[in-house]
Amino acid sequence: QHHLHVLREDLRRAALQQVHACMEAWADETRCGLLAWKEWSPSQGLREHARAQGYVVLPTLPDHTLERLPASLDEFVASLRSPYRRKYRAAAALLQGPGPLWTAGALQLEESAFDAAAAGEFHDGYRKVMERTRVRLETYPPAFFEGLADCGLDVRTLRLANGQNGQRLTALLIPSGATLSFVLVAKQHARYDEALYTVLLQCLVLYAIRRGFRELRRGQTSSYAKCSIGARPRRLETFIRMRGAFKHRALECFGGLLFPEAAAPSAHVFKEGVAAPAAPVAREELQC
Repeated sequence: QHHLHVLREDLRRAALQQVHACMEAWADETRCGLLAWKEWSPSQGLREHARAQGYVVLPTLPDHTLERLPASLDEFVASLRSPYRRKYRAAAALLQGPGPLWTAGALQLEESAFDAAAAGEFHDGYRKVMERTRVRLETYPPAFFEGLADCGLDVRTLRLANGQNGQRLTALLIPSGATLSFVLVAKQHARYDEALYTVLLQCLVLYAIRRGFRELRRGQTSSYAKCSIGARPRRLETFIRMRGAFKHRALECFGGLLFPEAAAPSAHVFKEGVAAPAAPVAREELQC
């Protein structure tokens, strides 16, 4: 797996062609039958260049974002419609004070640096999430988390624990300028109360505001839960090319069955009553 970021618009076509040629050569060497690029936003302008190289453009799971975050927790909570303001009550009560440890009733939230000692523990909890997932697009090995702990990106974790039942969820966060990205989640037990996950999502919003971020990227999957706390879905696409003519033709005809689209959840979270846009969204199977 490799990553590509094209900075100049005039280089998009050439970059895609060059990387495609390298992928073809590597596929010949390894006898791989499928080439795939994931995941791209239509705004990145690579869709038509990919089609020109024979790729089929298919929807994948959407990203979810909260943009233009206000400067204070009070301002954000005041912008919510009353039903959603009540839902934020537990998280708002928890995120009082500067941290990095917050406690309210049975709930405790702790911010920590993601170091080498935390990497192994997080991987164990991440594996528990993946073991209960019916569809896996990818599974990260321990080395991935060890690399994150050593990369110098100021990676952080937020751990939410319920003292009454001993359940615990940990969010992995990567800051980049004014944007905070929620990357993955780990859990202590195989099963957990879904309400704890909702509170964690709410805490992430309030934490991002408290730490001065202007945008929170919530990641893919769990679209309903993320839209219900104010996030908006952002369409992402994958480009796939089968190297056999018959298989590729089948992908062109039936790819929509493998990558179905569905309307995004619509939630009127904010007082202005503007729902998250009903962009096409692929069904999710995971939680992250």
